[in-house]
Amino acid sequence: MEKAWDVPESEVRALLVQWFYVGQENSAYCLNGKAVVIGFGMKYIQYGGFDHKHAGIYFDFTTLRIAKLNYEEMLDSRALLDLENSPRQMKLYEKMKALNVRISDLPNTPFWVGDKVLA
Repeated sequence: MEKAWDVPESEVRALLVQWFYVGQENSAYCLNGKAVVIGFGMKYIQYGGFDHKHAGIYFDFTTLRIAKLNYEEMLDSRALLDLENSPRQMKLYEKMKALNVRISDLPNTPFWVGDKVLA
C-alpha cells in the first residue's frame, strides 16, 4: 500500500468526502440514540528507521470522537460500518487507516525509542 504522503492531494480530498465528518449525526444501533461526530483521534509515528522524517502526531480518521446528550467518547469507526458485507467500505476503511494528515511534531523528550537509560 502506498504511503499517505505519496498520495495526490486530489485523492485525499476524495477519500475525506466519502468518510465521516465533523458535525455528522449518526444514530447507529450501537450508539443507543443519536450521536454527533465532533472530531477524530490522534496517532503517533515515532522516530527511527528509514522513515524518521515523518515522525509526528497525525489524525487517526478511524477513531471518532462523538458527543451524545451529556458526554463525549472515542469510538472505533468499524462499529458504524458494515465491513463484513461491503468490500467498498472495507477498502475505504483501509485507506483511511493508512491516511496520514500531520497535526504537529512529536513533543521534545530526553530519550528516543531504543535508547538505553539507567535509572
